[in-house]
Amino acid sequence: MGYILNEDQKSLVAMAHDFCEKEIKPYAAQWDRDGVFPLESYKKAMEIGYHCLEIPEEYGGGGIDYVTVAAVMEEFAKYDLGFATTLMGTTLSLKPVLMHGTPEQKKMYADVIVGGGLGAFALTEAGAGSDAAACRTTFDAEYRSQRWLTKSYHNTLAKSLHTICKTYSSSSFTFSCWSWVDSCNED
Repeated sequence: MGYILNEDQKSLVAMAHDFCEKEIKPYAAQWDRDGVFPLESYKKAMEIGYHCLEIPEEYGGGGIDYVTVAAVMEEFAKYDLGFATTLMGTTLSLKPVLMHGTPEQKKMYADVIVGGGLGAFALTEAGAGSDAAACRTTFDAEYRSQRWLTKSYHNTLAKSLHTICKTYSSSSFTFSCWSWVDSCNED
């Protein structure tokens, strides 16, 4: 499907193109060969705001429409799909909070992401795949294990983790979000 961009949209795509030519193209193949997570390059992208284009302006984001965001991320993906996916995953990690959180939660987590924090969104579980309704992870207020959450190579980069899990009542289940914010520095 094609789409026609206006001049402002074209300008944002051109800025992304220039960024990718300078900061991604010369290094992407080597990152892949070496299995490197290019944190410094992500920081540069986040300084410009590429990780929060569609976050509403009231929470410090760009408030950019979905078509423009798609065009900008398409440009990133031409150079490195993983880079584009990480930027979009950061925004996606905030969506459940922006859709269903309290005003205080929205501000708190948006501040983490807009401030340069990396976010992640995972919707996979053994036996459930990406079917959210088939997930079996449950929340137990007495036993708040984070083991399965934080066993990641880059777990020291996480600034917030939002875990969607089933909570049961006597007749049905709902999905709840348990969140954790890491207030420590990257060092």
